[in-house]
Amino acid sequence: LPRLNYQPRALRVSGQLKDKYGVEVEIKGGRTGSFEITQGDKLLFSKNAQHRFPEDHEVLSLLDPA
Repeated sequence: LPRLNYQPRALRVSGQLKDKYGVEVEIKGGRTGSFEITQGDKLLFSKNAQHRFPEDHEVLSLLDPA
């Protein structure tokens, strides 16, 4: 994992996802300034589209059924 500015947040959220859902989380370096959350092929959150990072609780709610 490259050392990028989002690394601490990505690692924290990945731990929360592992704890809550028991899933494996893959963190990949991407385009400069990008931060995206996907589930399979589905894009759930894009920092470039929203112009902000997601809050931790927001990441968990993206994966919870409505």
